[in-house]
Amino acid sequence: MNARFFCGARSSDAGHAATITGLILAAVAAVVSHDSVAAGDIMPVARYASEYVITDEPGATSTIRAANAADDRDLAAALDRADQAAAAGNVGGAGLVELSGHHGPLVAHGNSCDPCHACSGRGCRKCRDAKGWLNRIFCNVEPQVVGQVDTLLLWQGAIPSRSLYVNDTEPFATVLNADQGQTPISAGSRYTLQLNLDCTYAFEGSYFRVYGFEGEQSTPHSDGGYEMNNLAGLNYSDIDWARLETSGNIQSAEFNWRRKTSTPITWLAGFRWVEWNEGMQIVDRYQAKGGLAFDRINTQTGNDMYGGQVGADVMLWNRGQDVKVNGVGKGGIFYNQAYSRTKVPTEFIPIGGDAVADQTAFFGEVGANASVKLTHWLSWRLGYSVYWLSGVATAVDQLDRVGQAPPLERPRINTNGSVLLHGATTGLEARW
Repeated sequence: MNARFFCGARSSDAGHAATITGLILAAVAAVVSHDSVAAGDIMPVARYASEYVITDEPGATSTIRAANAADDRDLAAALDRADQAAAAGNVGGAGLVELSGHHGPLVAHGNSCDPCHACSGRGCRKCRDAKGWLNRIFCNVEPQVVGQVDTLLLWQGAIPSRSLYVNDTEPFATVLNADQGQTPISAGSRYTLQLNLDCTYAFEGSYFRVYGFEGEQSTPHSDGGYEMNNLAGLNYSDIDWARLETSGNIQSAEFNWRRKTSTPITWLAGFRWVEWNEGMQIVDRYQAKGGLAFDRINTQTGNDMYGGQVGADVMLWNRGQDVKVNGVGKGGIFYNQAYSRTKVPTEFIPIGGDAVADQTAFFGEVGANASVKLTHWLSWRLGYSVYWLSGVATAVDQLDRVGQAPPLERPRINTNGSVLLHGATTGLEARW
């Protein structure tokens, strides 16, 4: 067996050391299964480049050892020793080649990755001539595509406290607060598609949308017993009852570049768009001279956020069996186009208006997911996700920024709000 078969000629020039080492390391990144071992093939048996099996004929292996082969000269000498060992027939057992100078990730034994992906044509004539750019994208890796469809069951938490109505007599205790508009569980869908380019790199796209964050709270009836607490500049009294209604929805699309490492960590980097819209309507009834009358305050806010994000996907539990658990965390600083629209119909000076703001905001996501293999290509997923938005316009924060409608007063907007969404997820994962 000629061990130098893999990546070309030997060079004694020290300036070519990195090239020669790179060629050898690229060649040894090829992985073949036990039932399809060909002559001259290399099989990694460790995650890091430290141990390899080299075959001299189909189904047979040779003992090859090359310790501390970190430069051109040491590597060439190691290959010479391998050639001599093979020629003398002084071989036996599982063969090993140690390349201690290499610190990059390799693929675990059992995957089928194209060796020319790892070689990338860097001096390897076989790879450079045979593989084009499209061939590298659609490498023979398994699975090539991973698709996930999940149902999201989310709650909105951490709604800010803001007194809306108080008793009309001392001690003026709050009878209706904005945080009482707690929303029930809301359902939505998330779709994820991952394309594995090779055993290290992958593209990932994901989209989710959840509507129906709707909450409602009312005060007990009390004839003229309540008073507004500075709602959009109003402090009307003699109110019989009041009702608060809230709504919200979120949707997000992201595109990430994934890179596996030799550890349980896969790094993520990409672009994300997030939209959070929120509404609040306050209605109360009071006694007027002509009979019953109503006050209505309507506030709508929206946030369109665009920006880059980074993160990690960490394998928390994987014993090579049917159950796996991973954790995901990602976030970034986003450009936020925020707006607010407030309308307060009155019999006198109109109140409200539209306002916009362009500023930075933060969006982050963390979660954990467990997958249970149902078949060789299908798994059931169960997890929990948390989403955090900061530097956004929320409806309740606009009540103190509303003044007389334009052109009497310039509209204002408050973008110092935050939103917390969290809940369970469940779905299916398919691999092909």
